[in-house]
Amino acid sequence: ALTVADVSVVSFLRIGSGDLIVEAFPIIVNAIQGAFLVIAGDLVSQMFPKSLEGKKVMKVDVIRLLKASLVGVINVGIWPYYWYLMVDTFLPNQAPLDTRMPIWLFEWGLLGLKIVLDSIFNGVFSIVSSFSLWSLMDGDTYDNWKRKFTEQFMETWMMDWKTWPMYNVLCFSIIPLRLRPMTSGIASMIWNAYVSHQSQSVAKT
Repeated sequence: ALTVADVSVVSFLRIGSGDLIVEAFPIIVNAIQGAFLVIAGDLVSQMFPKSLEGKKVMKVDVIRLLKASLVGVINVGIWPYYWYLMVDTFLPNQAPLDTRMPIWLFEWGLLGLKIVLDSIFNGVFSIVSSFSLWSLMDGDTYDNWKRKFTEQFMETWMMDWKTWPMYNVLCFSIIPLRLRPMTSGIASMIWNAYVSHQSQSVAKT
């Protein structure tokens, strides 16, 4: 239901001038939808392990959901908007007219470069900021924060390389820039659940 509402608002809701609301207020709209999508992902992260344990009464950690919303505002809302804008500014999709290589080769090579850069820069930033924000909001000590990275970062980053390249083929080739934060947010709902679980799975000492 949340995903359907999000797609409907971003894809169809317009202001008086006729512009899509996401085009008129991209940062605000992306921040709000980022918050709700990470809340949804963290809710899955909270409920799924309990369901596997056979627990019928499942208490939701509301405070943790509120913390997840802040992670969503930054990592799924605001940051992707500027990341995709920067990528398309410095690496436009269209091949230059004076290129000596076949256009198809240039465009596929550029797509591959974008996918690699996304996992290196966007992937690392998202994981580091998620782990750090969770640690900050949970009041972790420096040792706990450091141990979280030592135990979970590489595993999470390797999963990023396995998960996101297939989506990024579509993202960088056919999805319009204005819709990428939304589609990436929807695609990342399960990913957000995984990152939330990874961030919360290191016991405090």
